[in-house]
Amino acid sequence: GIRRYSNFVAGAVVGSLFTWFLSYDFKRFNRFGLESNFAVDLSDKLGLKYRDHIYEVLSGCGDICDTVDNDGKHDITKTVVNCPALLTNSAIDRQSLEPTAPYNVPDFMMHAMTYEGLMPFKRYSVFLDQHYLGHDALVPEWTPELIDGMIANATKGTLKGNYGVSAVNNLLAVMREHGQLSGARVLVIGSERPWVEACALSLGALNVTTLEYGVIHSTDPRVRSILPSQLGTLTDRFDVVVSFSSLEHPGLGRYGDALNPWADRQAVARAWCLSAPGARLILGVPFDDWWPRIEFNAHRVRGWATLRDMAANWRLVGHSASGDHMVAAFVRSHPI
Repeated sequence: GIRRYSNFVAGAVVGSLFTWFLSYDFKRFNRFGLESNFAVDLSDKLGLKYRDHIYEVLSGCGDICDTVDNDGKHDITKTVVNCPALLTNSAIDRQSLEPTAPYNVPDFMMHAMTYEGLMPFKRYSVFLDQHYLGHDALVPEWTPELIDGMIANATKGTLKGNYGVSAVNNLLAVMREHGQLSGARVLVIGSERPWVEACALSLGALNVTTLEYGVIHSTDPRVRSILPSQLGTLTDRFDVVVSFSSLEHPGLGRYGDALNPWADRQAVARAWCLSAPGARLILGVPFDDWWPRIEFNAHRVRGWATLRDMAANWRLVGHSASGDHMVAAFVRSHPI
């Protein structure tokens, strides 16, 4: 009787496992967090465009676009980087596939867009359509007089920047402690007004290169600007990379860029490729470790896990919060 009962239980378990095996969709998501079948209605021309766009964005991305694997408790996420592919892939910098900023994210992209569920998706309170990728920046003329005035205020601790004196002084404190700015060649990622550049120059930076969606005309010999499409032409190797409240935006379409779930990670990986050994990364982002999220189409709000994952191959060495922004300092590390 016992043997018969055991055989019955074993058969039931095996049967259940076999049923589960048949019903489970093992290929629901591929290694990049996308639905592997890219289920798009053939009559949906926009959906088909996005599908082709995503294939091109992934070209050469490798592990940068792979699974999130930092639980937020480690000071570094290490991954393989294909620098030539990242720096020359024009699909990463593609303008919007829609006449306005996108209002929806295609279903097949959602898992990857939310960092595989680590950053829940919610809509921002207003819809933002500020298309200026390839157009003039918000403040397109940068003069020595404009920048010198900001440097003077940064030195006095009164520079307001875009986020107020407290946020600027917090950034300056982290840059001063961890940035090693004296004589440094600096890359600034994202800048509507040259206040971050002024902070770097106030701490002794040799020169600054600003990477921005919009076209900037700088007449100050200490500051030059480039567009994302020009990254592959750079031969410089930067000592310091600084970005404040910029890398939460790429890939969400707000500024006229095409949707891209990995645009933020690709931007930081590109900076790694353009940085000298031992370079510093000073990164300021909206932060809430209790509730990391995407507020579409405005920005991403990060926690430690997704912040460290975005900064793959940069080792965390310090951080300081002010208001709703965290400023974190990293040192360039070797990849796997």
